[in-house]
Amino acid sequence: MTNQTNAQTDYRYVGANPNNYVCLEENGECTDEELYRIIGVIPTQSTKDGNYESRVKLISNTSYGSYPWSGSADVQSSDWTKSTVNTEILNTEYWGKISAYQQYIDPAKWYLGYVYWNSTYLSDYNSERENTFTIANMGIIYASDYGFATGGNDLQSRNACLKYNHIHWNGDYSYCNQNNWLYSKVEKKALLARNGDSIIWNTGPEYEGDYCSGLCTSQAYTKLEVYPSFYLKTGVKYLSGTGAKNDPIKVQ
Repeated sequence: MTNQTNAQTDYRYVGANPNNYVCLEENGECTDEELYRIIGVIPTQSTKDGNYESRVKLISNTSYGSYPWSGSADVQSSDWTKSTVNTEILNTEYWGKISAYQQYIDPAKWYLGYVYWNSTYLSDYNSERENTFTIANMGIIYASDYGFATGGNDLQSRNACLKYNHIHWNGDYSYCNQNNWLYSKVEKKALLARNGDSIIWNTGPEYEGDYCSGLCTSQAYTKLEVYPSFYLKTGVKYLSGTGAKNDPIKVQ
């Protein structure tokens, strides 16, 4: 059973720029669009009642584009299972584009619990796993994935950052963000979470005049940057590479 203990002991890549690059192309060099980065090794299930397996979770190195959650201003649902980003963009269009890599990927349980602006990234781990879920090949990262990527520093330790209320993660002013490879001050990055009927995203304070204290909320028609994420099969093996961007890990 997953809980906050799992959140603290999962293997995660942390800090400003860890060597966690992966190229799924075995026979050549990857472009930026073909590179992925390892979020960590995280226990997950492939089916509703399946066994938990420790699997490598990846995120695309680049955004696949800016899309509204619902795909239409006429659809105001924050329900991920009805989201066109989920059904049309990621699990149909993008899934088709990576047909050469599908052999490395297994479906996973994507949790759809609520995240609250006045909570912490540590407590988000549990909150995300409450209520409902969906099984799919592709998804996007959780709010907790973002938080756990911080390395902290001498002034604010990683452990302290994870226990801080979201409002204390104030863009460039937070050491928790400055030492976090998933942080960007110029993007509205969609996260797989919602607060009531609003969807959650993360960015810094300098994006088009927006000010965001750790997490922000938007309506379903708001365009957000979509970074595809997925879990590798447990049988995938390391082939070569140090994980640096110019020497990414390759698998087989």
